[in-house]
Amino acid sequence: MSQNVQIDSSGPSITDAMRATILAQVDKLQKSTGPSHGLHSCHVHVSQPTGGSALPHLYNIRLRITIDDKELVANDHEHPDFYVAVRHAFEVLHRQIRAFRETRSANLTRDKTISSHLDTEA
Repeated sequence: MSQNVQIDSSGPSITDAMRATILAQVDKLQKSTGPSHGLHSCHVHVSQPTGGSALPHLYNIRLRITIDDKELVANDHEHPDFYVAVRHAFEVLHRQIRAFRETRSANLTRDKTISSHLDTEA
C-alpha cells in the first residue's frame, strides 16, 4: 500500500520516524478495510501553524483516503505531540470506515430483501 501513500508537509520537516509512524498507521488502516474494501489511496498532510510565542506549536494532520468509490477525510486534528495528532486522525478514519461498511452492508441486505421479495411475487 505504501506506493499509494502521499505524505507532504507545509511547515515542519517530516523525519524518518514521523514517516514510519504514518506508514504504520496506513498499514493498520489497510488491514482493517479487509480484502473486499480496498484502500486505493491515502494522502497525509502535516502542518504546524505558527502562532504567537504564548501559543503552543500544534501539529495539524489532514488525512484523505479513497476506499472503493468513496473518499473519506479527517480534518484538523491538532495536538502539540505529532504522534498523538496522527493517532487521533487515524482513529477518526477507522470510525468512518466502520460506518461506511455498515451502511454499505445495510444497503446490500436491503437490496437482496427487495430482490427476493420481487422474485417471489413474479
